[in-house]
Amino acid sequence: MQAFFENNQKLAAGQLYLGAAYAFRAALQYTPPGDSDFSARVKEMENTFQKGIDLLGVPMQPVEVPFEATTLPGYYLEHDQRPRPVVV
Repeated sequence: MQAFFENNQKLAAGQLYLGAAYAFRAALQYTPPGDSDFSARVKEMENTFQKGIDLLGVPMQPVEVPFEATTLPGYYLEHDQRPRPVVV
């Protein structure tokens, strides 16, 4: 991934970062949430996903959705400036 990035091949680098994020997500299925490194693995997946969408120029940003006494993580994909219904 780094070699593509260093050679200004943003499309290839972005696609590889998204592929890595998917692989990290799949690995989480086999990691008990109580393990000491679970949070670090989640953060690694989130960071890799963010790098991928940034390199690809996807107009997406992380959001926190209020729910009961906490929040739920999500992403907002901006399509255009027209008002549209939101699906949660």
